[in-house]
Amino acid sequence: MRHIKPLMVFTLLFLLSKANAQTNEFNLQDYKLPDLNYKELVTNFGFVGRNNSFTNPSGSTPGKSRDNLLSGNFNAGFYHYMNNATRQKEEYARFDFVSDFSNTKEDGDVISKNSSLNTALSYQLFNRFYNGRRFLETDLDINYEFDRSKVRQNVYVPPYSDYLSVEEKPFSHNFSISVPLKLGTGRIEQVQDARQAVYIFDELAKIERIDKNRSKEEILEFARFISELKKERFFDSRLKRMAEMEALDSFLVAHNYLLKSDAKYFATLLDFWEYGGQTVRNSGNRLSFALYPGYSFYYYKNTVDGFFNDEVKTRLNAYSISGGVEYKHERPINLYWQNTIDMGGYFGIMEIRQDSAGTNKKTESIPNMQFGYFQTVSYYPNTRTNMHLTGALQFTQLYGKNDSDPDIIGFSGTGAKASLNYSVYYYVTPKLRLRINSSLYYIWQDSDDKIPMNFSNPGGSAFTLSDYNSYVNSTGGYMKNHFNGLVNIVLTYSIF
Repeated sequence: MRHIKPLMVFTLLFLLSKANAQTNEFNLQDYKLPDLNYKELVTNFGFVGRNNSFTNPSGSTPGKSRDNLLSGNFNAGFYHYMNNATRQKEEYARFDFVSDFSNTKEDGDVISKNSSLNTALSYQLFNRFYNGRRFLETDLDINYEFDRSKVRQNVYVPPYSDYLSVEEKPFSHNFSISVPLKLGTGRIEQVQDARQAVYIFDELAKIERIDKNRSKEEILEFARFISELKKERFFDSRLKRMAEMEALDSFLVAHNYLLKSDAKYFATLLDFWEYGGQTVRNSGNRLSFALYPGYSFYYYKNTVDGFFNDEVKTRLNAYSISGGVEYKHERPINLYWQNTIDMGGYFGIMEIRQDSAGTNKKTESIPNMQFGYFQTVSYYPNTRTNMHLTGALQFTQLYGKNDSDPDIIGFSGTGAKASLNYSVYYYVTPKLRLRINSSLYYIWQDSDDKIPMNFSNPGGSAFTLSDYNSYVNSTGGYMKNHFNGLVNIVLTYSIF
């Protein structure tokens, strides 16, 4: 652990020395996005099949054995970004489907057979309506997951039988929905297209294909052209890239920027079009008063048939509401440095109603409070290198039992976390790459109920149904003091 601090200081000083050599003073905060309506859909499909046959000369059943596996997965992701004077909208949707089938045979007899099915669906919507700098935000966050499996195997159970077939069929539904409502002031917009415009101008000037000096107005005009160009959609990515390169070249020619057009010019333009705008940079501030109403549902059932029969059921319903204040600050200090601050403080309550087979219905009420401060300083010296240093302070309070109603129980506890995370991806040469990831965190918690605090919950919620399930089903995990440090350094050298 003693090596983390010197490593971070050395890297920071090195990158600072690189930044001081830069002379371009264009301010990314001067760029304002034009009206945009961008959509993207990405799908993936995978299939795995396996057949393994072997001879087992020993064991309880010597002879020929065979393992078979068939697995498939599919996922689709949708992204939608809209930006105009009166509305900002970000939309994320994802669907995942995974299925597995397998069996094991010995001398032609099936001794085990397994199947599983997992489906997950998530949807997030951030929807801000503006009147000047003031906004009303109506968001939506939905998550659903379904798991089902079937396991059948022959179990040796002497003296009742040589082998007995046992079948287990668990399945579960996990659903949550949150409908945040926010009222605030301020606006944050993406400015990476302006950064890409500067990249392209600078690199073309270095190879003497355009004049070195470009005015602020020329950079802003080119950045707006880039933003408009990116929103165009093509079914064929190759045709899209050809059309983009043609449009970029036409823009530079039409404005009489080009001194020479050749293969080196087109190679440079393509490289910085591919990589110059991959990192999202934001600029602006937002302050809002937020309300987070939510509902969660969890259902689990497992049926066992065989030597003994059993059935387990658990049903949980949770209602929550939290309210508080949020502040977000995004500032591009210059072309190479970015400062990001996130702050939030919330008070709320969560009520869990449990109905499990063989037990009485019970209600658990958990008033809670949380506060968090996160700050990230990022450095982007070029298109392939970046550094991020994030510090965070978090506090969580669970207020526990309700003394006025003995039938309502809850949890009590206090927790705090301080963390420092540092990551670097340094593109030394095309053949030599350096990755550094390190983290330090300290957690202090005090709970009579021995409940571990979860500091990874989304805004507005200090306690969720998933936290409750983890606590009920865990056999440990509570530590009053917990210090953890991690360093991971990877140096990659490509021979060819």
